Amino acid sequence: SPQEIPPPDHVVVHEGPQVWRVVFLKDVVDGGVKKGMRVLAEVEYHPASGEAGILRIMTPPRPASSLTTAFARALQEAVRSAAARGGIRAPYEEAVTREADGAFSIYLRSSPAEGGTAQFGGDMLVRVASTGRQTISLEPLHAETTAIPAAPRRPGEPTLHVHPSGDLPAPTDVAQVLRDPALAPHLVLTPRFVFRIDAEGRVTYLGPRQPPGPAASGGAR
Repeated sequence: SPQEIPPPDHVVVHEGPQVWRVVFLKDVVDGGVKKGMRVLAEVEYHPASGEAGILRIMTPPRPASSLTTAFARALQEAVRSAAARGGIRAPYEEAVTREADGAFSIYLRSSPAEGGTAQFGGDMLVRVASTGRQTISLEPLHAETTAIPAAPRRPGEPTLHVHPSGDLPAPTDVAQVLRDPALAPHLVLTPRFVFRIDAEGRVTYLGPRQPPGPAASGGAR
């Protein structure tokens, strides 16, 4: 935008089926005490085309809605808890969903350490109370990180990674394949079962795992 806005303290993206609404927020501080959040600007983003609309600057900044504020607070609390626990690198890729009971589920994932690779792992799920101010639980989703090189493969040749624990693929596994369909078909080997994720994110149970497992296209480290 040719018009400048103050650096935002938070950015919240409300994802719709066709249009995302990106909200830039600023904390209001009075005498060292936070008094809430105000909207500096908003813009629509169209994920299908990768195009953004016109940045709408709020003059003066208006109070943020309770929903937007709750999402921003929940994400802030999740990042704080993840940093305190350690185990994955910041900055994080973030996704926040609100559950039926009002609590938040926040997925945090570090970026691949190596260029030209896709990463499975380096992620965790943080559950935050409906107020957005208290962490309920924090769960690492993978015990290991698997980097899969972005190398050409024969048609139909799968990529794969291994879960040392748990019986099911993680939601972040499906998200990674949806983001990079070239990884499909992707196999997830849990201690007892084998699953396949296709380019559309469909998960298929292939049966019990028979040792030794198939050779991996990417290695765990």
